[in-house]
Amino acid sequence: MSTAPQGLQQDLAFMRALAEGGVSRHQPQFGAAYLAAGLCYGAQCLFGWGQYMGWIQLSGPVSLAIHIGFTIVFLAILIVLLVRNRGNPPAGMASRAVGAAFSSVGLTNCVMIAVFGTVAARHHSMTIWLLYPIVVFALQGAAWLIAAQIQKRNWMCAVALGWMASAIALGLTIDGPFYVAICGVSLLGLMALPGAIMMRRPAQHD
Repeated sequence: MSTAPQGLQQDLAFMRALAEGGVSRHQPQFGAAYLAAGLCYGAQCLFGWGQYMGWIQLSGPVSLAIHIGFTIVFLAILIVLLVRNRGNPPAGMASRAVGAAFSSVGLTNCVMIAVFGTVAARHHSMTIWLLYPIVVFALQGAAWLIAAQIQKRNWMCAVALGWMASAIALGLTIDGPFYVAICGVSLLGLMALPGAIMMRRPAQHD
């Protein structure tokens, strides 16, 4: 009589280990990419805010080169990470689900660039374009909320709420001087910091 329940428990334990194992193996790689993105684009936003406030004064070409340089550095790091982990796809249901959530958000971000970019250009409105980062922040919050529910980690839920709160803060300051500063601080605190945590604590659970 007790053989069936015991066998069922073992099967469930095996499925849980299978689902969570992929996360612990591949989370550091995702964390590295997330850390790089947060540092590069967070620094870029704070650099731009320093220019906006008049603390950093550079010629147009030099300023443009520096802003492009942040993206070049990130893309270089991303290429290295992709090459290093080529042919090593995530294993496990949880890992694939989390990866699908963030991949879907990334693709949606690309679509939103086209939508907000074309509308902003047609109406010659910077305010319309500044709505795009707000959407990105909200979608990041949604992806982290999915990850928190799948992996049962409280700190991921806190990150999700942080993204959503930052999206609201951007909406409230969209025409003010602190908009870019909020972007920079949020990218460092909600992207770079969680990326570092995922690199150092891949197997820990809250």
